[in-house]
Amino acid sequence: MSCPLDRDPGAYETISTLTSATSLTKATYWPTTGTFAGMSPRAAVVKCETAAVNYTLDGTTPTVITGTNVGHLLDAGEEILLETIGSVRGFKAINRTASSGSVLKVTYFY
Repeated sequence: MSCPLDRDPGAYETISTLTSATSLTKATYWPTTGTFAGMSPRAAVVKCETAAVNYTLDGTTPTVITGTNVGHLLDAGEEILLETIGSVRGFKAINRTASSGSVLKVTYFY
């Protein structure tokens, strides 16, 4: 997957504490200063760097595989493209296996 067409990268974050369901950081994707201040992202690329996660896009709380196994699988090395502000706001992820040390890298496009 490449960067979204006709969109400028404007913010980046690493999320590495995924022992509980974690959302993307609003202060990062909706900046109050800089070039993109006050703008919501038009898209985001989320890459799973290490250890698989379960994720949801509608605000539902994902769970680990040994629990109720809620959410979609994103394996290490895979990435997804979030193409709406609703999916950026609703994104949540958790380690697929408890204490697996998952790391997500996210780039936001404006």
